[in-house]
Amino acid sequence: MHPEPVTDETLWLYLDGELDPDDVAQLEARLASDPDTAVRLESFRRFTGAVETALDARVASIPAGALWERVSAELDAAPPLPSPVPVAAPARVGLMERLRRFFAMPPLEFGLTATAAVAAIAVSVWTLRSGPTRPAAPPEAVAEAPDNTFVIESYEVTEGTVVIDVQEDDPSAPAVVWHFVDDADQPSPTQGG
Repeated sequence: MHPEPVTDETLWLYLDGELDPDDVAQLEARLASDPDTAVRLESFRRFTGAVETALDARVASIPAGALWERVSAELDAAPPLPSPVPVAAPARVGLMERLRRFFAMPPLEFGLTATAAVAAIAVSVWTLRSGPTRPAAPPEAVAEAPDNTFVIESYEVTEGTVVIDVQEDDPSAPAVVWHFVDDADQPSPTQGG
């Protein structure tokens, strides 16, 4: 016994010569070992032969010359087709016409449209007025100077003038060292430089 029966579609494809060569070889091996499938295929062949014989007899009974003469006569007797009519592009609808159509809506549709418009405007205004959320109070900033303390033991200058400003009454105040290359740029102590 074979695991799966051969489908009718496969048998029809075989009869029509539409199966791949590998599938043809498999099916022919199956037909040799499976008499039920072979009987089904033979019944399909007989059916196909009977249909072809009936169609051939019907086609042979219709004279080809008379058929064309009849079709030609029917075409000549048919009324002529109407000429194509150019179609104008739709007219542009102006603002007033759109407003007239808007206010001519059924009351329920008009009410829903107006409600949606008012809701959209209200949400927009509320969003714009509320602005971004801010914390209640900004955190307090604490400024601390870094500890950049260093000691200068010597400072040699080959050119210009050096001024060292030290506040003697406040030992924690920083000392400022100015180095002027051009003596004209040197501030006088009275200028507050």
